[in-house]
Amino acid sequence: MELGSNLPYAQLVNDGYTIEKKHFVPGYWNGGGSFVYDPSAKTGFMAKPRSFIGRHYFDIAVEHLEGGMNQLIVRRLEVELERMLR
Repeated sequence: MELGSNLPYAQLVNDGYTIEKKHFVPGYWNGGGSFVYDPSAKTGFMAKPRSFIGRHYFDIAVEHLEGGMNQLIVRRLEVELERMLR
């Protein structure tokens, strides 16, 4: 992954990515323990090199949608046909 790249977040989560060199991420830690990214903050943390495994959630969802879409259309057509024949 390149800092400032044009890859959308969803693609990074789906396919995974690697931070290849350490870099500073500006922001602060809120009261709940979560980090809030703030480009104008003087505080932050150093992101170390590491890899994130892609979970392929979007690939799985599309696969289920493609397989289930035909079934859904057939089911809706059957319901509509039955309604028309009554």
